[in-house]
Amino acid sequence: MAWISRIEEILNGISRELELPKKGLFLKANTDRSGNKTISYSVCIFEPDYPAKNDNQTPVKNAVVMKIKEKAGFLEIAISSVQASDISIPSDAKIKRAASSLFTYISIEADSIYLAGFIRDNCNYALAHYKPKAGKFACCSRFIECSDAGKCVHENKIYSKACQYRINLEAGRIFFGKNRDKITEDKI
Repeated sequence: MAWISRIEEILNGISRELELPKKGLFLKANTDRSGNKTISYSVCIFEPDYPAKNDNQTPVKNAVVMKIKEKAGFLEIAISSVQASDISIPSDAKIKRAASSLFTYISIEADSIYLAGFIRDNCNYALAHYKPKAGKFACCSRFIECSDAGKCVHENKIYSKACQYRINLEAGRIFFGKNRDKITEDKI
């Protein structure tokens, strides 16, 4: 199943690009009740404990981005209906809304040229809307480093989504350090 490797490569690429913790995005096999047969996969967000209790924490799903099931060369991807209405659906995909309207099912060929972009868009959407375990905090005490870099420098980019100063940085507002009172050019 080449699509599994392809999706894992996409998740690893997003993780590197966004400087996420190890296995911050991962593909989890879902098994039947007996635990012997894989019936589907879930793309999950993993927020490791902070401060880290150990470096080799086994990833657990803190949030599910999407569920994927293979059916005769097609991938049936289940995402929330809210998510489906906020991102672009590939032109070669078929859309089916669930009766409950909580989920939308997207059927797309496993080798579609649009699959990578669709997976990437869903992951970025889910990460942008992810609520970290910490809730909210003012900052982590690295505000000068963050201000000078113009971005969050915290080592756990999922945990640091709770940082209120990070929210200001991402909006282009810098209150400290050498860049104080500057608005970053990409926010203008």
